Amino acid sequence: MQEVNNTSALEEQLYYIGECKKFLEKKTKEIGRPLYACVHTFGCQMNARDSEKLEAILSYIGYETVEEPVADFVLYNTCT
Repeated sequence: MQEVNNTSALEEQLYYIGECKKFLEKKTKEIGRPLYACVHTFGCQMNARDSEKLEAILSYIGYETVEEPVADFVLYNTCT
């Protein structure tokens, strides 16, 4: 039973990633430039690894990642 739940969770994640990708493609065409994302990491190396994963997803869906916090999407990744 657990496998079925994991599969549907994965399918759901892939669906939403696909929808985000479509949205960003449309938005990029509308504004005539790429959308930029910036991820700032605070904390341990686990946070750094999570930020790498987040940057990969953001790149995949269409954002260009930048170092400056002046971006269309800025994410601060911290510990609790």
